[in-house]
Amino acid sequence: MRKNRLLITVTYLFCFTLLFLFCGCASHGNAAEKETTASPEGNSDANLNNLGLAATDGETLYDISSDGGYDIIYKAATNGAAAKAIVGLDGYIQFLNISGDYFYFVGITYDGDSTSSEAIFRADLKGEEREWLFDIDKASSVSYMRVVDDTVFYAATTAEDAAALYAVNLDSGKKITLLSAEKAIESVDLTADSIYYAEGNQICRANLDGSAKEALYTGEIWLGNLILDGDTLYFVETQKDKTDSIRALSIAGGEPKTLLSGINWINYLNIDGKTLYYADHTYDGEGNLKTAAFYGLSLDSEETTLVGETDASYVGFSIVDNKLIYQEENDGDLSAKVLPLAE
Repeated sequence: MRKNRLLITVTYLFCFTLLFLFCGCASHGNAAEKETTASPEGNSDANLNNLGLAATDGETLYDISSDGGYDIIYKAATNGAAAKAIVGLDGYIQFLNISGDYFYFVGITYDGDSTSSEAIFRADLKGEEREWLFDIDKASSVSYMRVVDDTVFYAATTAEDAAALYAVNLDSGKKITLLSAEKAIESVDLTADSIYYAEGNQICRANLDGSAKEALYTGEIWLGNLILDGDTLYFVETQKDKTDSIRALSIAGGEPKTLLSGINWINYLNIDGKTLYYADHTYDGEGNLKTAAFYGLSLDSEETTLVGETDASYVGFSIVDNKLIYQEENDGDLSAKVLPLAE
């Protein structure tokens, strides 16, 4: 995902975590067919690859807004509007996960010299307790974070664009490097036996311990916004004419199918059932956002439908409880905006 402000469940069994942290993995095989849901308990990889600024515990919707540089997790009303402040941070909150009775998130804070630091935090769902868990290495920026049982998985990129995917056991504090990359890891999708991720102009797959890394597809310029749905990977690819296309690739590799082409600039991609959702941007000559239009692309008919649009700067692109939620930015503060999706 090409980031603006960021420049600064499928249920898994307990053995999934053990497999990551303590043993090797079997060779790659075809994934079982399953339908992706955008609102599992915790959060979806599709949301987390889009900053993860909204999530649900299966009953209640939570999203992030801010006031004066202070980010706050809100319990949302049925229409998605912020209703009750739960917990906050003097800085930015991203990659919101819910596991058990806790929120987990990446917190970005600044010192007096405006130097940023990132850490993983946990807070109970009632907002009565917030605790620091561990720091992210200095000069690194998190591009993905997901909690599965007692393990935190996160991808981080250094200033030199080298990147890695890590796993940290919350009970023991043990941290292992699952895989390293020469370029930024743009997006990650975890399954019960594989890691799929976008690195530079490649889509790659590896076993859960990082072994048997392979490139499934290599583009010419850039690709990202990776979404795994069953045995298909959907992604955005920049073409030679600098327009963007939405494409579909089998997890077995091969040549991807183009679903939509000639889009000016796609900054986010998400999925709900049999519909992909994306944001098409236009900019003025100085690089300022003119408009962002949100569309749905049916995977059955391949027809597009306008969901809504804005001329304000925004970040995030989550789909939770049949709602498309983005965070509109005004003088550095965020407010959650909600677009209802068709049933």
